[in-house]
Amino acid sequence: MFENYAGTWYLSIVPVLVAVFLSFVANSKLSQTVRDLGGHVRTRADLPAVKAAINLNKSLAMVYILVWLGQIAACVLAAMKGLTTVRGAIGHVFVFCILTLPFGLWSKSVETRFRNMKVDPADPFVGHTWQRWLVDWKKAGFTIKD
Repeated sequence: MFENYAGTWYLSIVPVLVAVFLSFVANSKLSQTVRDLGGHVRTRADLPAVKAAINLNKSLAMVYILVWLGQIAACVLAAMKGLTTVRGAIGHVFVFCILTLPFGLWSKSVETRFRNMKVDPADPFVGHTWQRWLVDWKKAGFTIKD
């Protein structure tokens, strides 16, 4: 089994490296936005930075899903072509899941910190927009609707 795995290491390692890169980019943008705003969305002028961070996060999440589906498809094709066994293909998917798990947990904590930013209640438009974007962030798609 390990002979097949060693010969097809790229089926799990390349997608893992791409997924880790996507996590770093998305988390860096969210964290930088929180730092730039001091953890507080105060005015309408803060909203473009918030929107950009959410849109980048959503887009990269969709790319991550495509990477994961592509990895599964590549493993199925590799098994069909005899490059690896079915167990080896399942092993590649398992390795991907295990190696990316810490980055998923990190992403969740960064997103939670971002979602918990304070919003200034003085401008109802800012609060309403913030709440609408938080709801849209959870929906499928590459960007929030606006």
